[in-house]
Amino acid sequence: MRDLFGEGPPPGCSVLEVRDPREMAEDSALSHRLPPRERQNTYRLRDRSLWRSGTGPLLTRLAIRNIDDLIILAWNCDRYGSDIGLNGPGLPRHCVGLMDAGPAAVTARGVTTVYRGQQGVIYRGDSGTRVQTSDRSRRFNFWICARRLDRTLAALSGEAPRQPLVFAPALDTSAEAAAPLMRLLYHLVEDLRTPDGGLASNPVALASFADLVADTMLRRLPHNYSAALARGREHTAIPAHLRRAEAFMEAYADAALSLDAVAAASGCSLRSLHLLFRRFRGSTPHAALQALRLERARAALLAEPEAPLAAVVRRFGFTNATRFREAYARRSPRRLRRPGSVGRSGRWRAPVGRCTTRIRADHGIRRLTAACRVESQYDGAGIVLIFIQCHPPAPARTPFRAAPRSRSAARSP
Repeated sequence: MRDLFGEGPPPGCSVLEVRDPREMAEDSALSHRLPPRERQNTYRLRDRSLWRSGTGPLLTRLAIRNIDDLIILAWNCDRYGSDIGLNGPGLPRHCVGLMDAGPAAVTARGVTTVYRGQQGVIYRGDSGTRVQTSDRSRRFNFWICARRLDRTLAALSGEAPRQPLVFAPALDTSAEAAAPLMRLLYHLVEDLRTPDGGLASNPVALASFADLVADTMLRRLPHNYSAALARGREHTAIPAHLRRAEAFMEAYADAALSLDAVAAASGCSLRSLHLLFRRFRGSTPHAALQALRLERARAALLAEPEAPLAAVVRRFGFTNATRFREAYARRSPRRLRRPGSVGRSGRWRAPVGRCTTRIRADHGIRRLTAACRVESQYDGAGIVLIFIQCHPPAPARTPFRAAPRSRSAARSP
């Protein structure tokens, strides 16, 4: 949890601080300071005796980061226990709640779930949902758009959901099933703390990340459609749709491309698109798009050797150079070398071509020299292949000399 709470909220958050208990009394005046969609919700102190006290120390601190209305992150610190109620139409989102200090309880659809430590919670922001926190508590909420989850669910199941999607409320963050989602949350928060803003400033990367989170939640976490997804009804795959999808991704690899747009351009549903890639490519549409962007970024880096690395890779959805290097390393074991680049040792690297040279090699303590043939080949991808063939010199021949005979041996008969 320290990756989510250790350094506090990332830059760019809207911060609300409450010092007057009357703002969290019966009329919940704090609600008027919230974004328009959340003003019908109520925030009250659970201890009613505090409602009439005067302004004092900090009672509540709320930091909110809205990322293109797809994802909302919220960090909340309460000095005293609070009672939060979702009223009106509710929030059309699903929330992943995690606690860093103190317990909390969520009551949704008549079921109360207590979470603390490694036990998290998942709930839908329906009207009537209540969240109760304890004194000196700290919590983190990750909200994702419900429409994005519903579209992904329809694509995976083959039909539009007839009932609202509901996840099992208890979330064990230490379990293997929750590990991919937790890694995505850590990655998101860490990325938002970078100076360039990370995903928030890159629509291409944000669209892919939202698709990946939705797919991970639906495939890894239990919900009321898990059985239907496990059955996985087979559909006839049409290769022409796959070819159109790949052509569309190649044409718009550097744009803010979502899988819904790829499916629409290919002329099939998102469900069929997933089946096509799984059957004929052994992969997923998201993985294919990521691989294509890696290839385009590599080609652009080779074509523009003087351009900054970070500026080139950002065009293809990578928020910074480090993310690109990590993704490229997972994709290929070979290290990418740009023509004419300077390595860590400060030595100039030869441009693309072929060169052959002869060097004198030092063999360590004995300092035996040998003629070594070194061939450097460049495969067009910027990868340097070095072949060394070393022939150590033959040991020097010494003239034969007979061993001198000892005097005793000469006197013996």
